[in-house]
Amino acid sequence: MKLRSTLPLLAVLPLLMGFLGSCGSGEGLRVEGPGGPVSSAATSPKPDRSIGPANTPQALSVPALRQVLLRDPAVRVDMKNLVKICKFGCVQTGVVLTPAGTSPKQAVTISTVSGGAFVVLLIDHLATAPKVVWQTQGDSLTVSVGKGSTLVVESSVFGQSAKACCPSGSKVDVYRWNKELRRMVKVSR
Repeated sequence: MKLRSTLPLLAVLPLLMGFLGSCGSGEGLRVEGPGGPVSSAATSPKPDRSIGPANTPQALSVPALRQVLLRDPAVRVDMKNLVKICKFGCVQTGVVLTPAGTSPKQAVTISTVSGGAFVVLLIDHLATAPKVVWQTQGDSLTVSVGKGSTLVVESSVFGQSAKACCPSGSKVDVYRWNKELRRMVKVSR
């Protein structure tokens, strides 16, 4: 009788151990979602044709994004180190912008263990030679596409008396791709 009541617990134990083992990397980073190991930087990332409707620009997959971030000289060394040690959910695919008269651009976030994205990178030339062309940072960033293919970046604001868990408020910045300057420019706050 005791064996029968213990068997369900023994069946769940390996799953629980696997879940707990994947909860952290020991480096204070969130590790969830697909990611996989980074392959050689010599390989060229290809657009992931499995996401999005056929008429929208194709975003790069997380493994391809990791390769771009690790080899691109525009990415700071501390960000590259984070991408190297964080095996899963720190690098997240984002929205794809289609500014008029230019190639599609993909926004990518790098996150911390608390779930707050703190860097947004914009990647251009997705189909040919992906490279970082712009970046911004803040606390708990969320990114979306606004009217006229603008990039809307919302971030948390912490006042002097705010605790780390609880922001005092938020701010929203709107950016547009400037074709002549070949970078994002802030159009409103």
